[in-house]
Amino acid sequence: APMTDCDCDSKDDAVAAAAVVQTALIVKKLKEDVLLHVLSWLDGCDVAQLSTTCRDFHQLSEENVVWRQCCEHIWSARAAKRKARKLFAGDFRRLFVEYPRVRFDGLYVLQTSYYRAGAYGLRNAQSIHKISYFRTFRFFPNGLVLYELMNSLDNVAARFDRAAERFYYGLTPEQRQQQQEQQQLIDNSNNGNNNNNNNNNNNGRGVSVYAGRYTVTRDQGVSVVVDVNHLVLHFAMMFDEFIQGSHDRLYVHAFFGVEPEHKHLPLEQVERVRFSVPETPARFWRWTLGDDIPVY
Repeated sequence: APMTDCDCDSKDDAVAAAAVVQTALIVKKLKEDVLLHVLSWLDGCDVAQLSTTCRDFHQLSEENVVWRQCCEHIWSARAAKRKARKLFAGDFRRLFVEYPRVRFDGLYVLQTSYYRAGAYGLRNAQSIHKISYFRTFRFFPNGLVLYELMNSLDNVAARFDRAAERFYYGLTPEQRQQQQEQQQLIDNSNNGNNNNNNNNNNNGRGVSVYAGRYTVTRDQGVSVVVDVNHLVLHFAMMFDEFIQGSHDRLYVHAFFGVEPEHKHLPLEQVERVRFSVPETPARFWRWTLGDDIPVY
């Protein structure tokens, strides 16, 4: 029967509906191993979203092999297998959902606000201004972290995308895999007293996004070290709680800086520039280029 205006609000809706039907027919014809290979290219959040589209994808998303591949995107294959077997009886989906980890598919935004007295106006009334600034972090599997301190989140996605192209995506897959394996060795041997050196070239002054290094400590904390030229910043972070979704929040429990000329010395031997510890956590935001970050 011909399609009428009552069936769809517009021609675009009709085209979209036809595309959905065509895609469903293609999915029905594909073999399960082919679909599993397609799902292996997705991260866990994409797999979860895809599982809501149809019954076939929902059934496939229950396969342990799919979540094993998602976990191997985060940890090495050996580390993911060891964690799943030790903590969750080999259940990789539970490992992905419940085990605290840094996320690589977006930004952690730490907002700090304070109030400052302004000038006196009419009737001797003094204005009060709320000042906010944002520390933003993006983590990568090879131990790289990108960091920025700004008073606005305008165009933050584009800035981090350009920095990621330079510091991460510009590497070959072999280089990224090698760095990820090296990072796993560092995480396994880390004793919680990290003095990680930053070897990335941040290109001197005028840079807004800086490259640093991070390690995951034995107590499931995250230690971040970033050289911002005038100081080497150290952040000691912890996940909110060992509960589902805990990797969406990182609390800073220690924050200090050291002079660049002292960065190779043990932290116990250098004078630290201490900063106030924020009371609110760094909240995760999954982003795509062109999105706007909500200010919370």
